[in-house]
Amino acid sequence: MTLLAKSAQGKGGPDAIFAYSDMANKRAAEVGRENITNATLGTFLNAEGKVLTLKTVEESMHGLDFAESVNYAPLKGLPEYTKAVIDAAFGEYRPAGYIAAVASPGGTGALHNAFYNYLNPGDVAITTNYCWGNYRTMLREMDCTLETFPTFEGEHFNVKACLDKAEEIASRQQTVFMVLNTPAHNPTGYSVSDSEWDEIIAGLTKIAENGKNNVVLVVDVAYIDFAGKGGRGFLQKFSNLPANFLTLVAFSLSKGYTLYGYRLGALIAVSSSAEVIAEFEQATAASSRATWSNCNRAAMMVMCDFAEHADKKAAFKAEQAALSQQLVKRAEIFNTEAKACGLVTLPYKAGFFVMVPTKSIEAAKEAAAILREQDIFLVPLGQGLRVALCAIVEEKVAGLAEKINDAVKKAENKH
Repeated sequence: MTLLAKSAQGKGGPDAIFAYSDMANKRAAEVGRENITNATLGTFLNAEGKVLTLKTVEESMHGLDFAESVNYAPLKGLPEYTKAVIDAAFGEYRPAGYIAAVASPGGTGALHNAFYNYLNPGDVAITTNYCWGNYRTMLREMDCTLETFPTFEGEHFNVKACLDKAEEIASRQQTVFMVLNTPAHNPTGYSVSDSEWDEIIAGLTKIAENGKNNVVLVVDVAYIDFAGKGGRGFLQKFSNLPANFLTLVAFSLSKGYTLYGYRLGALIAVSSSAEVIAEFEQATAASSRATWSNCNRAAMMVMCDFAEHADKKAAFKAEQAALSQQLVKRAEIFNTEAKACGLVTLPYKAGFFVMVPTKSIEAAKEAAAILREQDIFLVPLGQGLRVALCAIVEEKVAGLAEKINDAVKKAENKH
């Protein structure tokens, strides 16, 4: 017997990432967190396994007027916040055109508003075959599906596969809806290069100009603050595109501001058409009202605090850069040791994660099980293991690549 609506039947089940994180936490409670390696979640952790936060953010939060911080925020977000979040997302690389932002609960909320307002039931969205699994979950909730194309051709982004898939979708539905998570892609750490972006935009522009199709390109920049120098330069390339080519940037304060649980971000639209931007604001604000209603005012006030005070902003940026440098060191240790021991990883540029490919899904799960016996917890995602470098300190990164390599070899020999 079920009381669920037909659309709700059969969905759900454990989230793979959180399921493996729960295993790690359970084991930590048994033997001590210091005795396990928990590389499951995309959360920056310190040596004690606690969330590593930015002191500047903490101080700003503690300095807020409490009564004001707990009040409802406007549906679109505080006006000063939407201005600040646009500035934070683009920096000095703001594209030419009309731009607007609507607040969302994290990057996930931004993606929800993009999917819900620019896809019809039954439509298909496309992305890379290595991707964040929650894209598929959210799309299923809206009676849409996700189709993928191969992420890489050798050491580079597979532009041809990307555009071939876009052309295929253009023959099947009016809107070509593409999601690209870059820079510092989850789960591989790859960043699409400027020349690759030029090809992608040119190919999508050609589709938009064919007189039949619209293009909606969602750029998920959840990890942009950890992409290194020049990580925002590509954003300027979204200037002066056709009016039926809409760029949506899904921005999050979870990673770069260490405000994971405060759930704040924004969906930012860039268009050459004022009309397209006006309908974007109206539709996404209405969707916000119909779901979460208002977003976290306190987190908005922190970003506004930095925007209004140059000294606080400078201190925040310095602290953020130091955090990013910790990640660089962790990645350097892992990738150097991986190369030395022969562990194959997918092309990595920056970010929270490294991806170790395996020959099969079964081999990935088996390798994860072998590593769990050594109290090492990674997440098998499709044909590979995701290593959350953000979650493990340098001392635990050292030697990890060789252990993963041994586990993968054993698993692949078995499967």
